[in-house]
Amino acid sequence: MVALLALSACSQSQEGVTTQTQQAQQTASEASAQKSEEASYSSGTSKTDTPADDKAMTGGDITLANGTFSGRSDHITTGTATLVKSEDGYRVVLSDDFELDGAPDPVVALGANETFSVANKLGALKNRTGAQSYIVPSSIALDGVTEVYIWCEEFSVPLGIAPLVKIASSESEDAYGS
Repeated sequence: MVALLALSACSQSQEGVTTQTQQAQQTASEASAQKSEEASYSSGTSKTDTPADDKAMTGGDITLANGTFSGRSDHITTGTATLVKSEDGYRVVLSDDFELDGAPDPVVALGANETFSVANKLGALKNRTGAQSYIVPSSIALDGVTEVYIWCEEFSVPLGIAPLVKIASSESEDAYGS
């Protein structure tokens, strides 16, 4: 009987260790996932930062204009913005070397003559660094567009502006105004 009680106590103790081990493994797995998510956020990326429409320039794209960013409002913004026409419409493509030092609520927008217009907003900045692409809605008239903005919506200030220079070609003039 004593041996039976000892065996039962040993079995219960072993089950408790197994349960504690499983809980520790689950906690470690959750902590690892959280750390990965935090690292992704701090690098300016997330799982949802690359939608299906976010594509690099392809061979069939026509470059209409491009410009180099300069920072504004005490922010550092570098890289190039390119306005392209593709078979499925117009896009603004930020270059591989694009970088924003950080700010709350940054968005990408088109502007004219150093004037930001909320009506020309293309969407939230997907990443603080690297190549990314934004579809230009058909509701935005491109003939008056002269800049690409990185804009802080929270404080209503520019973070960077890329003045666009038209690329000389008959195709780009037809698509982007003469």
